[in-house]
Amino acid sequence: MFWIKAAAAGLVGGVAGSAVYQLAIYSGLAPFNIYPFVAYLETLNIPTGGMNFFLQLIYGTVWSIFLVWIFHTTVNWKKGIGLAIFLWLIMGFVYAPVIGWGLFGFAGSSQLSPEHGLYLDPGLWFFIITLVHYLVYGYLIGIINDWWIKDTDDVAAQIRKHSEI
Repeated sequence: MFWIKAAAAGLVGGVAGSAVYQLAIYSGLAPFNIYPFVAYLETLNIPTGGMNFFLQLIYGTVWSIFLVWIFHTTVNWKKGIGLAIFLWLIMGFVYAPVIGWGLFGFAGSSQLSPEHGLYLDPGLWFFIITLVHYLVYGYLIGIINDWWIKDTDDVAAQIRKHSEI
């Protein structure tokens, strides 16, 4: 049952993280046209079919389940933020360079037209927006999982308790 709760927390965090990206894109603050994770997949020639939001939810759900799987009933907002910073570092050191944006997007991709899906305006905004995105996500999955996941949901704890009797 705990993994269903963790998945639901991941969905909430994914929606909130997507909201950060959408607000940034529609306000003109975002230096990118599509979510960085989706840009990464498209760079690897994995078709996404314009499913930014859906893919973001899957990504958020998987990592929330992973967080609960690792920490079980000791999940809290600090561990959620820790996971978020880890994911943000992967974004900055792996995804962005593979896309061609450089470390944390500082190289940009100004050789592409601004309408191109993989265009990235160089500068600090990629760094800031992706950090905010991940911190919102991590905080939410941390507090929601902390609130929902209880000792009764920890299957390993239940087995240990029954074996002591």
